[in-house]
Amino acid sequence: MSIADREADFYDLFACCEHLGSDFLIRAVQNRRLAGCEQGLWETLKSVEPQGTIMVEVKRNPTRPARKAALTIRYTTVTLQPPQNRAKKEQLAPLTLQAIFSQRS
Repeated sequence: MSIADREADFYDLFACCEHLGSDFLIRAVQNRRLAGCEQGLWETLKSVEPQGTIMVEVKRNPTRPARKAALTIRYTTVTLQPPQNRAKKEQLAPLTLQAIFSQRS
């Protein structure tokens, strides 16, 4: 299992994890192109019916007191298009995966 932040949002890591049969959870930074869809990743996830809400405790920081936040969770299966800026000879394939979207309620 791999868990990473935005710096790990790149196609080759997704493809490697899929090839190895490894689970991964990556915080996305890019609004990726999806196969068979005019919308990008963000728009697609925002259009999915919410699946639940969870409460999380947010610790204080120098500019904010501690608080509780409600997060609405949405998820769906998507197929990411491979990067367009790569050589055709690489023959990169679309990748199908689960995308999760959490938004402050």
